[in-house]
Amino acid sequence: MAELAHVNDKALALLRKLFEEEKGLRWEKIPIYYFRDYDIKLFFTHHWGLGWATGEGTYMVHQGGAPNFPLVAHENAHILISVNWGGSSSFLLAKSHPADASAIRAYLAKLSR
Repeated sequence: MAELAHVNDKALALLRKLFEEEKGLRWEKIPIYYFRDYDIKLFFTHHWGLGWATGEGTYMVHQGGAPNFPLVAHENAHILISVNWGGSSSFLLAKSHPADASAIRAYLAKLSR
């Protein structure tokens, strides 16, 4: 459980860093639910996939071992973007900004250590 919380904190730190220039962002605490496999998650959420972010919570499949950091960051980004801009996207990096993408990848690598 402590490792799950640690990975979530690292994911939130990444998002704060990426969006630090945006003043007045709203951050909302929502529950995170982990399921042991796809079948159980599909039964409860009717959504196939490793993760699903909604206003009521984030639902993720935990496949054992260390939590999936990119997935946690991705799902938290959905919530952050939805709360502040009313929509969401399945990606954060634009191919037209390779320098930004490199800096983000380097920061991600540092955080995931």
